Amino acid sequence: MLRLIAFIAAVLLPTIAHATASYCAVVTPTPDGTLNLRSGPSQQSKISAVLRVGDSVLVDTGECRNGACDSSGNWKFIESVERLDRRAAGGSFTQGWASVRYLRQVECPEEKEEANQASDDSSIRFSKLPEAVKSHVLAVRKSCQGAYADQEKQSAADPMNGIETIRIEGRDAVAVDNESLCASRMAGFNCTNRGCDLRIWARGTSGSWQLILDEHPHRMFVSVNRDTSELQLIAMSVYAGDKRCRPTPGREYTSGNSCDLLVTRRKGQWLWMPASALPW
Repeated sequence: MLRLIAFIAAVLLPTIAHATASYCAVVTPTPDGTLNLRSGPSQQSKISAVLRVGDSVLVDTGECRNGACDSSGNWKFIESVERLDRRAAGGSFTQGWASVRYLRQVECPEEKEEANQASDDSSIRFSKLPEAVKSHVLAVRKSCQGAYADQEKQSAADPMNGIETIRIEGRDAVAVDNESLCASRMAGFNCTNRGCDLRIWARGTSGSWQLILDEHPHRMFVSVNRDTSELQLIAMSVYAGDKRCRPTPGREYTSGNSCDLLVTRRKGQWLWMPASALPW
């Protein structure tokens, strides 16, 4: 299963990047304070409009538009200019080619609004987590702040990074992956040389929260039902000498030896099955 996930990530996902898309940009300072929009990707092409420094534009990432192409990467096709098009009637847009040298990509207004809304939603969700979970998360992130320059920015962007609210046997639960709590993985901060903590808290019958899983796997993958949020299983790699791996009696295992376990929860108990014990 882990090899299949790696295959998907390495082979299938990169193909998505070939699709043509658009991005927002602003015109940066030019020698004379203006930027010519041209009918083609060359200095000899006819000027169709004149842009100002600070103008917001929508840029096409493709190499070809309207029969003209640029493979040098020096020109980009402008799909619209906010200052000129907001008063345009009949759906017409100011379009043409501009030098990419004077274009700086920025976040589109609607993307910024969506990001702010997502951040607000995440902050509300984080505030409702059990105190034990929040205390653990904040302690780990604090230890990372001295090691990662982007740690505060990442936590502010989405405080729910590394945290997943799930259900286990019909009860509310929270899974926390230490590796994803910080900007990256580093031994001595959110992880060790051998792995990263995975902790799961669940709400008991009395309503109080209890820590029901505290493991330090080398690698792990958590499978959750998308419709019900119910935990399906956990696949994790641990030290091969762990008794749950059913090690060979009398054999010595080094710290570099590991085994893969499939973990499920049934009737309040964790069930551990070595992947090597599967019939396939």
